[in-house]
Amino acid sequence: MRRYVGNCRWELNAKTLSSLAVVILVLQQLLSTVRLDSTFFSSSEDVSVNKNDTLKQSIRLIHVINAYSVGPKGNSGSKEGTCFHPFDQWSAIESIKRAKRYAPPQLEVDFVCAMFEEDRQALPDLPCRVVPLNRSTASEYQFLNTPTKPAKVLPFLQDILDAAMQQKDGQQDDEGSNVYLMLTNSDIAVTKYFYQKIWPHLTFREAFSVNRLSIPTAGINESVMFTHGGGDELLSYVDTILDKGQIHTGYDCFIMHSSVLQRFHLGEMFAGHPPWGTAMHMTLRIMSRNYTNISSNVNGTFHFGNDRSNWLPKGANRNQETFPEIEKQLDRIGECPVQRFGDHPYTSLNTINCGKWFRYNRFYDNHTIPNFVKHGYEKMYLQNYPNVLRYSSPNGFGKPLLLTKSTTQKIAHRAKVEAKKKEQKAEIRAKMNAALQSRREKAALNKIQKVIDRNRELELESPQ
Repeated sequence: MRRYVGNCRWELNAKTLSSLAVVILVLQQLLSTVRLDSTFFSSSEDVSVNKNDTLKQSIRLIHVINAYSVGPKGNSGSKEGTCFHPFDQWSAIESIKRAKRYAPPQLEVDFVCAMFEEDRQALPDLPCRVVPLNRSTASEYQFLNTPTKPAKVLPFLQDILDAAMQQKDGQQDDEGSNVYLMLTNSDIAVTKYFYQKIWPHLTFREAFSVNRLSIPTAGINESVMFTHGGGDELLSYVDTILDKGQIHTGYDCFIMHSSVLQRFHLGEMFAGHPPWGTAMHMTLRIMSRNYTNISSNVNGTFHFGNDRSNWLPKGANRNQETFPEIEKQLDRIGECPVQRFGDHPYTSLNTINCGKWFRYNRFYDNHTIPNFVKHGYEKMYLQNYPNVLRYSSPNGFGKPLLLTKSTTQKIAHRAKVEAKKKEQKAEIRAKMNAALQSRREKAALNKIQKVIDRNRELELESPQ
């Protein structure tokens, strides 16, 4: 009898242990996911989770690029040769195709190519949903056309976003929506498990950006670069050298919830030239909740080579031509909080557009509101902008200045110096007041003593 009871107890314990084993297995899977994703989010800032947030069953990520062709009908404006993919764009598209195959089933990646009609005709077989773009820098800034060089055909950023979001099957852009948008330059490639890495974090942040790695091109077969063959082999090779990539500080990959797009407008900023990336980064810091930037890492994005030299340091003169239409608006450059990169005419024009973007256009609660903030989101702007911008005059007047780490340190140092000066002035004032009080007291005592002395003299002079 006792043995039977013992066996019963042993069977009960075995069932319990079996259940515990299942629980432990599930926990291990969850922990491995957390470890996997923590390697992607290499930012020092922790991923904070709202207690009310839960992972949605299905998330739609619209990944949009501006695809273009090079050749007689493409963006290059060339009159000779045939149309073709730029190598870095072709390799980026190949990487997106591969990463989609490894995306989790809960994440639907909608790859979108926003294109001009001439590029669509030149590249008819792209593996993406093509949406049209109807205007460009060439159509809007015709003064950039010169007898020796046609204007660049560059897209406006707001047009890219609008084109990508206008065909979302009628889904709403409220905060409960499961639609996110990812904007990258057409030459920014993604790593094999990129979509898998970002999926668990989409509902924990309204927006974030990812900096790329710059991958050396020395070991890449030149035939691949020119024939665009062997995409899988190329990407497999890249997987082996990601740890040799160089960190890049520019912003060229943004991911945001669809509701965030309803809070701001990008104005006339266009792709292809600074400072649109930094301006976008600043805007998302102000107009989204819990935004962060992910530094370059082997689980993020990459680019072949480092094209930062194209922009050159400020003051480097690459211009052979000047445009009066740009020259007369140069005062707007000072209203852009981002430092200008060189004096290329398109960079100057984009910096002018940035200045118009950050210029105030209305008042709210006795404070100025800049152009990029849409109506109804003034409170969010006023709450968040002091962490990103400061103005040269109170209440948002004057020029906006970017609060970088160095400027923040300078402001803090200046505040300490001002506090020290104020303290020293208070000390001096206290000493002066004390000295003045002492002189007053001495003067009063002298007067009293004089009165006493005078009374004594009068007493002596009076007849007895």
